[in-house]
Amino acid sequence: HYATWPLRDFRPLRDHDLAPFFFDWLAHDSLDAYWRSVALWPHYDRIRVPGLHIGGWYDIFLAGTLRNYAGLQERGGAGARGRQRLLIGPWVHYPWSPRTGDADFGPTAVADVVDGLQLRFYGLHLRGLDDGLGSEPPVRIFVMGENRWRDESEWPLRRAVDTPWYLHSGGRAASLDGDGFLSEVAPADEPVDLFVHDPRGPSVSAGAHSCCWEAYTPMGPFDQRQVDRWMNILCYTSAP
Repeated sequence: HYATWPLRDFRPLRDHDLAPFFFDWLAHDSLDAYWRSVALWPHYDRIRVPGLHIGGWYDIFLAGTLRNYAGLQERGGAGARGRQRLLIGPWVHYPWSPRTGDADFGPTAVADVVDGLQLRFYGLHLRGLDDGLGSEPPVRIFVMGENRWRDESEWPLRRAVDTPWYLHSGGRAASLDGDGFLSEVAPADEPVDLFVHDPRGPSVSAGAHSCCWEAYTPMGPFDQRQVDRWMNILCYTSAP
């Protein structure tokens, strides 16, 4: 059943009349009126309350969390604009644990960070008890690698610099054992890379952004070498 294609005939759902919205999603594959009717971003100005936005760097909903924080902070209605807070840890969607995938981010990356901020936020906005939170920077992010928390006054960071990276190879970038690499130098005249795609044997995923049952969909950072040795992918790796 799971090898059914095209997806509009996906039998585990179609044969049992389950999740009809799944087929609605497939029918609307662009940002049309269907999606705009349920989108939040065109209506930020209608939201008039403070917000606490919590996510993880490996959270499947990370992009929406960051987008909504920035949108409401800049374009929210009266009562919302400038009154948003953002907390991003080294987590998946849940649980908020120091151990994420193959990595241990240390004792400060614990759920207590979320619990404590929630209590302070609700105390300020629901009970009028300001313990200093109102004067603290609105953004707190966990810097992976350094494994420490850092407070910021904005997101996205204005001082951040976008750096383009380019794909290179000698024409044999299939798998980790190929010759694909990443560089900040734009490619010149290089051979085309090829790989074989078979939907009956899709490329596997080792972690990253997923949800929500680890036994079925491993989440977080993992050593990618095992899956990168498959020949049905192209692999480009930078220097450390």
